Amino acid sequence: MTEKLKTLMDRAADLDFDAVDLAAIVESGDRAVRRRRTSAVGGVAALALVAGGVAVALGGGDAAKDRAPVAGPITPEVSWVVGDTLHTPSASYDLGRKAEAYVRTAVGYAFLADDGGVFSLIDGRVARIGGGAGGESQLVGDENGSLVGWVDRSGDVPAYVTVDMATGVARRHDDHLDASMAGGEPPKLAWFFAIDDGTAYWMDVRGDVATDLATGESRVIATGKDLQWIGDVTAGLRVGLVERDGGADVGTDLRDRDGRVVLPADEDRFYGVVSPDGRWVTTADGSVVEVASGTEHPIAGADRADTLFAYEWLDDDTVVALVERGDGVELETCEVPEGACSPVTTIERTEKLVLPVGGYVTEMLATGAEVSATETGGAPATD
Repeated sequence: MTEKLKTLMDRAADLDFDAVDLAAIVESGDRAVRRRRTSAVGGVAALALVAGGVAVALGGGDAAKDRAPVAGPITPEVSWVVGDTLHTPSASYDLGRKAEAYVRTAVGYAFLADDGGVFSLIDGRVARIGGGAGGESQLVGDENGSLVGWVDRSGDVPAYVTVDMATGVARRHDDHLDASMAGGEPPKLAWFFAIDDGTAYWMDVRGDVATDLATGESRVIATGKDLQWIGDVTAGLRVGLVERDGGADVGTDLRDRDGRVVLPADEDRFYGVVSPDGRWVTTADGSVVEVASGTEHPIAGADRADTLFAYEWLDDDTVVALVERGDGVELETCEVPEGACSPVTTIERTEKLVLPVGGYVTEMLATGAEVSATETGGAPATD
């Protein structure tokens, strides 16, 4: 583990942050994966990365037993979960159970319960859309589409499950998986990394694989020593962990659909999440980098914050950041490239706070956080 990553993880622990499995944008608490490689992604993910692994080819398709409500696009906005309630600046939604992780899509939210059940929240209504996501599973979703996915570990052989939240249709993909991938350590571990524009990125016995969910066609993108833990994939750009021959972490790089390096790894530089248009990528250092030029733009106030981690994009030039200064923790929206930020809510460290970072940045705060009365917005939503 790099000193940079260790510092980020220690800092998160000091803030009562969960050791989140944030492998993608570095936001997901201590991944259940026990190998250092995972904890690196998890730690960085907890504060800036998205590391990938081996993807899998699609198997057959099963009709969903539980169909989610169908709805149109939603307006992206800041959100957070405390206990069994999802908050936005203008409303609150009772989930009926505690959320261990959740993701935002273009049509609504999906969240993971502690019993492995997966639920949707669309138009204020909660519906079960699947299960089996306990243990080392994580939830992924396409913020610019309607697909969510996870690993169903309820059987002897794991399976990748995807649900289209716009239609409620679910499918299982279990080709190129075997019982050896039900648990254990990489590279023999089923791991779902991301969904981007109808393509799933996950791990199977072949290596890192990208699968077109519409056609079932899969493409092996890395094998053997070239395997990477993938942290984020957006607009065809993917963030992956780079290691030395001995296994030590160098940082992360950014690659295009063909695997060509767009932004090379620098020592202790960890990229986080890519903007919807592919123009920007966040870093663990409180800045954003312009992909085309490599120019770095600091986010305002990063130099005065103990921690500033930009973990989610609302649109092409608005990013959401977790900011910690002294005893205060805030969620802020920041404009890019200007970097000016506006507070959305203030958080107290009394309960677990869950952010929409799915399998990587899921439980950003270790003991969580309670949203204080200073949050903006109006009355709770009613079902």
